[in-house]
Amino acid sequence: AICLQREDGPVLLLINWMTLAAFQISAYLEEVEQNVDHWFRRSSDKYVNAAKQAAADFLGANVANINFVENATRGLNSILKSIPLSPGDAILATNFTYNAVANACRAASAKSQGTEVVAFNITFPISSREAFIKNYTDFLDAHKNIKVAVIDVISSFPSMLLPWKELTAACRERGILACLDGAHVPGQLRIALEECGADFFVGNLHKWSFCPRGCAVIWVHQAHHHLVRPTVTSHIYDKKQPFPGDFDLQGTRDLTAYACVPDAIKFYHDI
Repeated sequence: AICLQREDGPVLLLINWMTLAAFQISAYLEEVEQNVDHWFRRSSDKYVNAAKQAAADFLGANVANINFVENATRGLNSILKSIPLSPGDAILATNFTYNAVANACRAASAKSQGTEVVAFNITFPISSREAFIKNYTDFLDAHKNIKVAVIDVISSFPSMLLPWKELTAACRERGILACLDGAHVPGQLRIALEECGADFFVGNLHKWSFCPRGCAVIWVHQAHHHLVRPTVTSHIYDKKQPFPGDFDLQGTRDLTAYACVPDAIKFYHDI
């Protein structure tokens, strides 16, 4: 935060958007409280559908391939725990993988006996982009059992922009499912999800896109809609094709963060 000196005294201004956002949602909350029944039965679908389209346009995605989740961690849990693993399969992470995501990898592996999590170790100094990519591809070739790779686009601790396009392509060439952890992507990097070459993507809108807290996008390539289910099964259950529909109506929850997405993205473009 920074301290601003005003006539009535010092004021702290939050600027740490990386961790938790701060956005005004009082207008939507007021609308909800004026008539809760009307909101949930009539208005919420209109707002959320408009928000999905806005998010899809922002991220270069087909709206049929995205939905909202509360955060990237929840989205990655849904993806990793939906991918069928066989004995001998491995999930690939790195030593930079966000702790919650690393735990999700371990939990997904624990569900399937005989599977494991392997980690590509990133060390400094990195001599060149090309050397980093070669080390990663050599690791892939040395671990033929990798079924899915979790690839940070921008890592959290430490912060680093990885050569994610090349890593994704390397996975695709080897038949490995590529799951992009794009927690910090929306608002920082321009991305076209339909052209990124990955199988899955999650990204927070509440970090760098000025959306309220608890607002993220999950994108699933059309070829995998039959695989991915939400962590919670609620009012919608499609046995054959759970994505994206099963992610709607996840019990009673506050949808105003999602409703704010078009406003937040407009503000992002305005500034």
